[in-house]
Amino acid sequence: MSSADVSGGASSAPKSNLYTRAGDAGTSVLFTGDRLAKSAPVFQSLGSIDELNAAVGLAREHCDIAGNGLGQQLFAIQCCLIEIGSHVSSPTAPGGEKPAGCVFDVDGAKTRALEAVIDKIDSGLPPLTNFILPSGGLASCHLHVARTITRRTERTIVALQEVGIDVTSVLQYVNRLSDFFFCAARHAAMWEGREEAKFSAKRGVPEWTRTAKASTASSLAMLAAGSMGAGLLVALLVRNQASQ
Repeated sequence: MSSADVSGGASSAPKSNLYTRAGDAGTSVLFTGDRLAKSAPVFQSLGSIDELNAAVGLAREHCDIAGNGLGQQLFAIQCCLIEIGSHVSSPTAPGGEKPAGCVFDVDGAKTRALEAVIDKIDSGLPPLTNFILPSGGLASCHLHVARTITRRTERTIVALQEVGIDVTSVLQYVNRLSDFFFCAARHAAMWEGREEAKFSAKRGVPEWTRTAKASTASSLAMLAAGSMGAGLLVALLVRNQASQ
């Protein structure tokens, strides 16, 4: 297909099934058939799950490029996220009957399998002695992004639990998932021989920034006291900017 074929305008192609126009008024339908506002908590949760899956896909691409061995596990996680979405999109109270195929990890097997992967990866990592910052290469950084989206997703699922929706098995898996992404990110950095940036209060503000701010503040104070003309102040500010 050439670029001219997808540029829009009049087309004789049949209507795509990708859009239905049913949600144009701001509502959507759950697996249960209930139509709710797209701002409903259940759709907030489903949106976060979808966003997380996209982030994991991007992280998986970087992991495959790096050859760090995480790709297959990330693929399995993406599949689990689809199943989690099915569970969430058919909300029931605890003990309620869900549609066939919409119950996630009822026996906890997937969560235990993920714990085993975490144990294996973490056993090969150096012990943590400092807070670390997201760093260590593209694969590692994207896994950290997936970790933070997982935490937000977990919060949206907790909100569903608070209104009586059964998400117990989902919460257990998602809670473990953020731990997986943390150790996976560290593994990715170590695999590529990249250093993990460690938090340091002393390195929080670069020295040149502190110097420039102090110099500028001093100049402004002198001007306010009537000891310096505006022209000289401008010259000092230009010099500070140039030195940066």
